Amino acid sequence: MSSNGPDTPNPDYGVFAPLHDRLVGRSQFIQELDELITQLAVTKMSILIAGESGTGKDIVARLLHTRSDRKSFPFVKINCPAIPDELVESELFGYEKGAFTGAHTAKPGRLELAAKGTIFFDEITEISQASQAKLLTALDGEPYMRIGGVHLIQPDARIVTATNVSLEEAISSGRLRKDVYARLSDFVLHLLPLRERAEDIPLLAEHFNFNFCKKIDKD
Repeated sequence: MSSNGPDTPNPDYGVFAPLHDRLVGRSQFIQELDELITQLAVTKMSILIAGESGTGKDIVARLLHTRSDRKSFPFVKINCPAIPDELVESELFGYEKGAFTGAHTAKPGRLELAAKGTIFFDEITEISQASQAKLLTALDGEPYMRIGGVHLIQPDARIVTATNVSLEEAISSGRLRKDVYARLSDFVLHLLPLRERAEDIPLLAEHFNFNFCKKIDKD
């Protein structure tokens, strides 16, 4: 799953970042998903995107942003597996100079950087229950402070999350707290793997071939 047209390199995307606001595919699933993204984008609901690795969760999250009235503001992605537990709080909420050893300058958190935009928690089940608990204040829309700070900051970011594991399994095994799930899942988008929508393969192959040729500057 990807967007139509030429793409440009972007490290957050791995290979390419879409410039156009469309999905590639002719299957009924893709057509219905595209329409649903448009409908959800203009709401304030928190969206949880569930699907196997490679089904396009990152792309769907970005389309929810670019089709919303927040599109002129930041889209901030948090790759949850890449953040150690001990750094989750400082990454989310930021810190003031001198808040702890090594805090030589103040640093805004990801929630603050995403003000008026969208914050995307990719693979939310990969952070611990303790770290998920620290999210609850922000998920409830309550003001927070930077670590070592004295000024309240009002969160103002649309929350989008994604997971590549079964939601039932994630909740029953404790990988996803029930209270966190309740706040993240105003609407759950389930993405189908490509093997279940084979009619999309030719268009995707053409799309990837086009972008690969463009990348190596070859017609």
